[in-house]
Formats: sequence, structure tokens, C-alpha cells
Amino acid sequence: MKGKTLHSIVLMLLAIVFTIALTFATIEAPRVLSRFIRENIDVPDLHPVIEPGLIELYIDANHVRPIGYTCLAVVIILMIAGLVAEKRGLASLGAVLFFLPTFGYFAGYMFFLAGLGLLRALWLPFWGNLLKLGDITLLPYMILVYPFALIGIDVRRAVAYLAIGLGLLTFLLGTMAWFYAKFQKKDVVDFWLYRFSRHPQYLGWILWSYGLMLLAVQAPIPLGGENPGASLPWLISSLVIVCVALGEEIRMSRQRGEEYEAYRASTPFMFPLPRFASTVMIAPMRILLKKDRPGNGKELVITFVTYATILVLLSLPFVLLNWPAVYGWMDWPSYTLYRKAVPAPPPEHWLSLEECRSMCASEEYREAVCLPPSEARPDMVGGAPCVIEGSETCGERGQCRCFCSGEIQIPPEGVLRVDDMLEKRQYNTKVSI
Repeated sequence: MKGKTLHSIVLMLLAIVFTIALTFATIEAPRVLSRFIRENIDVPDLHPVIEPGLIELYIDANHVRPIGYTCLAVVIILMIAGLVAEKRGLASLGAVLFFLPTFGYFAGYMFFLAGLGLLRALWLPFWGNLLKLGDITLLPYMILVYPFALIGIDVRRAVAYLAIGLGLLTFLLGTMAWFYAKFQKKDVVDFWLYRFSRHPQYLGWILWSYGLMLLAVQAPIPLGGENPGASLPWLISSLVIVCVALGEEIRMSRQRGEEYEAYRASTPFMFPLPRFASTVMIAPMRILLKKDRPGNGKELVITFVTYATILVLLSLPFVLLNWPAVYGWMDWPSYTLYRKAVPAPPPEHWLSLEECRSMCASEEYREAVCLPPSEARPDMVGGAPCVIEGSETCGERGQCRCFCSGEIQIPPEGVLRVDDMLEKRQYNTKVSI
């Protein structure tokens, strides 16, 4: 007994270590890849408002529309054919590919197809407000975040990280249990995490991708760019994964009969739900199929289309009301709920970098930054600080007009982090536009 307990503890610790590593990789990999593309590939970062004609020329010259539409058709065929033929590999691949362009939100460019954003060519047919037709899925996020916002605590990013970490941990624990069952030659896995979920790996994917979707909708909007989010792709891909899980149950029921039916009767589908919630969730299937679950590939497709239609219709008010307005989910709940607005220092009030960092830290801001212009653009000094050799408009040598901000993942061109400048001691170099 002690040996089994120790074995379980060791496996749990390994799963936690791998979860932390993979969570870090999920967060950092897009940034590293985006930085690599920015530094090594000539990216046409075009301004959507100022240069719409050039954007159209770029899209036409590189055949982006035909490529994007073809890729989308292939992905849709993979998902539908996989469900109809009960080929979980095909359907799962289609779901993953459909969600993959979410990483484009970490590119940090104005042009939505620039750099890592090129993945979003797959979404070109419904780029814009149509991508918000899954916003009803953000309801759990809203319920978790808003109460903390009312007392001035920002947990938005923490909720995203938590979803990513829980998803990876669930996936790893489920995979370990599955491999251990195969080693023990058990056909029905009914121990460890499988006692609480019949499909922990799929649940892990859904949680992980939900956290990634939250990071995407929170991504800062580049100058002139837009962030319509990724709620619809997440909704579609997650529903496909749910239908894949249902398809597995059809196969297991055929192969294992009463043994699997007994397991299914005693264990929740994805996670435990109150009886009322379960009844509401399976009501559409009972109405259309006259039973609690689909029994073949055709019924899987009917189930997918039914629930996708319901959730898209529930999301429609978000689009019609343009809510959240202005900056979308990036600024929801409003920034003013978290801290009082602190005006930037007046133009004549210049600080050293050490003073700037200290002031921003005392006001509980995450970033202290300085932005050019130089003497060439004194009209901009009222809206942005500068780092420049001494002059009438830009303070003394080594000073900048301090600007405190929230977290900046990828600084726009020309933005200088005070911490970076203090570390590299580069602020005696004249900066100009």
C-alpha cells in the first residue's frame, strides 16, 4: 500500500512539474516566435486605416484569399468527415487546425496578417465581428473576473493562466492513467482521474485552449489594428472535440457493452454537474434525437450543428450591441475599476529614470516607460515623454517625461522600458523620429 501511495505521489509531482513547464512554454513560445519573425523576416506591417489599398494589394499579390478559403474548406471537411465516419483523428486534427490561428494575436502588428498573424488567413472569410459569435462562452470568465474588479483586484490574466495550467495538468494526469491502464491491459480506464471524468484528455484540451483564447482577447490592440477575439473558433473546435468524445463512447459501447455502460452510468461525461444543469444541457438532444446521446456519425453531426447554432444565437446580442464597446474584451472590466487614473507628469516636469521607476511602482503600475518624440516633434511632447540629450523641450541629459502604464507584452516601436534602459544604460543616446 505504501509503495502504491509513493508511486502516485511521484507521478503527481512529475505531472505538476511538466504542467508548470508547458504552461510557461504556452505563454512564452508565441512571444519568442513573434520576436524571431520580427527580427529576421521582412513583415509588411501595414496600417489598416491609412493604407487599406496596400493591404488589398498585398492580399491579392500573395493569393491570400484563395489560400485561406482553401485551407478553411479542408479544415471543415476534416471536421465533418471525421464526425460522420467516426474517425476521431481526422475530426480532432480539424479542430486543432481551426483553433491554431489564435496564436496570431500574439504577433503585435497593426496588420492582422503580419508575422505570426499570417495564420489568421484561415479566418479571412469571417474576420471581424463574426469572430465574436462565440462570446457567450466568455460568461464563466465574466462571472469570475467582475467581482474582483469591483474591489480593485485585476485577475483577468490570472484566470487565463489558471485555465491553461489546469488544462495541461488534467491532460497529463489523464494521459498517465490511460498509459498505466494499457500497461495493466485494462480495456476500460476507470481509476485515478477517470473516476471523475470519462474524457480527461479532451477536458484538458478544452481548458487549455480556453485559457489561450482568454489571453488572445486580452491582447493589446496595436495602433490601427483590431482584436475581434477568438471565441467563435474556440466554440467550434471545442464542440468538435466534445463530439469526438461522444463518438468514442459509441465505439466503446459497441466493443465493451455492459462493462462500459456501467462505467458511463457512474462517471460524469467531462466533469461533475448538478442534475438540473445536466438536464438542461442534454435537452436539445432529447428533443431532436429522442434520446440522451447520439448513436452514430450522422447523429454526431446533428448534435454539433444544433449546439453550435444555439450558442451562436446566444452570442448574437454581444455583436448587435457591440459589447464590450470601444476596446472590447481587452478593456473589460473597465481599467478604471482597478486603479484611479493618474495623470502623466506635466511637460515641464522631467524625472531621472530611477525616479520614474520609483514613482510608477509607488502608484502600483506594472511598467514605467519613456516614448520619443524628439525636438523634431515638440507638438507630441504633451502626449508622450521622450529620452533625448538636453534641450528646452526634452529635459536634461538622462531624464525623460515619465509615463506609467499597465503591462506591455510587446512594446510598440519607439517605446523604451525604463527597466531596460537602466539595465543597459543607453539613455544618453539621442532618440528621434
